[in-house]
Amino acid sequence: MIPLTQIDDHTCLHTCLAMIAGTTVQEVVEWLGSPDRAMNSEEAILYLAQHGIFLATYFYCRDGAEVTEDFTIELRSPLAGHPMLLTVKSQRFPGKLHSVFWTGKEVLDPSPLRKGPQKIEDYEVTEFWPLLVTEKQAEGRGLV
Repeated sequence: MIPLTQIDDHTCLHTCLAMIAGTTVQEVVEWLGSPDRAMNSEEAILYLAQHGIFLATYFYCRDGAEVTEDFTIELRSPLAGHPMLLTVKSQRFPGKLHSVFWTGKEVLDPSPLRKGPQKIEDYEVTEFWPLLVTEKQAEGRGLV
């Protein structure tokens, strides 16, 4: 997989999708129809689905999960070896979110300030979207 750098401050998700799908950031921007707005999660799901990649919401609770009084569940998910699209708290813009790609081993951050693979420990993850692909697709896209 070739790490890509976002083209402006609101194309981090576009850039992650391009890395995952093996396309270009410009192709994702053109698919969206507007270079002047951020992409939402529904659009991201549709873009990847058109490329045969699906985002999962599957959770496995080995020891069960306890529902708290405020109706939440605290989950633990193994990250090693599982490629995921991650939403993290932005380190550049307080109060904003940022998209990065977890390869299963390292983080590929499209920020122009982050060069090369990053450590997952350097991020505060707010959402994780495991990728559903066949082994053949994963190998062809460099996701393994």
